[in-house]
Amino acid sequence: MRRIPTTAISTISTQNGGDWTLRAAVLPAGKYDLVMRFEPDSYRSGTRISRASSLTLLAFTAVLLTRVEKK
Repeated sequence: MRRIPTTAISTISTQNGGDWTLRAAVLPAGKYDLVMRFEPDSYRSGTRISRASSLTLLAFTAVLLTRVEKK
C-alpha cells in the first residue's frame, strides 16, 4: 500500500470539490491507505499543558488528602 503525504492531499482537495470541512482527494486506481490527520502544533502544546495541569491538580489533591487524614 502506498502512502500519500497530507500536503499533497491538501493541495488537491481544494481544487477538486473539497473544502475546509469536507476533504477530497483524487487518487489513481490502486490500493491506498489514505490517512488525513489534524495535528497542529497548538493542539500538541495544549495537550501537554492540559496533562501537566491535571497531574498537578491530582498531586495537590493527594497532598491535601494525606494532610487531612493525619489530623
